[in-house]
Amino acid sequence: MDGRILIIDDVATNRIVLKVKLGAARYHPMIASGGVEGLRMARAHVPDLILLDLILPDLSGIDVLRRLREDPVTRDIPVIVVSSSTALDDRLAAFEAGADDVFVKPYDDDLMLARLRNLLRGRQELTDLTKGHDPAMFGLAETGADFRHPGHLVLVTDRPEMALKLRHDLSPIMRDTISVLKHANALSDTDTSSSAPDIYVIDADGAQSDRALRLLSDLRSRAATR
Repeated sequence: MDGRILIIDDVATNRIVLKVKLGAARYHPMIASGGVEGLRMARAHVPDLILLDLILPDLSGIDVLRRLREDPVTRDIPVIVVSSSTALDDRLAAFEAGADDVFVKPYDDDLMLARLRNLLRGRQELTDLTKGHDPAMFGLAETGADFRHPGHLVLVTDRPEMALKLRHDLSPIMRDTISVLKHANALSDTDTSSSAPDIYVIDADGAQSDRALRLLSDLRSRAATR
């Protein structure tokens, strides 16, 4: 798979290492050593994906993200943030600013490349869908509406302790509804889009692995949940 990937990182060693790894994977890397240069290159070349470090000499990575998302030319480019910070607040700030994913150094190269491929595949599918057509046909030209209503997260697990832990950890920091279903009941009431949740979190640990994969396949095959 070919793809133009912009690397925005002020550390030369990091840029070189990423450039070599991406080149070996048959991608086409471009490099920028600062936020201003990165924004200029993103607008001029419109890469297929951006790898962005949070700590830059001129602009913070968060500021770069916000500007990318505010610009109609660059707002749809997938961005993976790479950070040396393990602080939860930094990762949350990156997601709130528009990051598609956040990797903390040191990260697993294979996992990074897998996520990168996933994002590029999604971008290509959207490009193929809208190519030669008016974006308004797909609702892509409408002004984005503010998201004000609580979301609905469904945790699928047969382990009560897993459900209790997730609820305990997430409830203080989110206003969304959390429901718990067993694997056997997860497909119930999904025939209409109005009843489909916004996110599924599927427990695939240990003995639940096979059921989780089957459930994922079923969810992807249904119009309301795919």
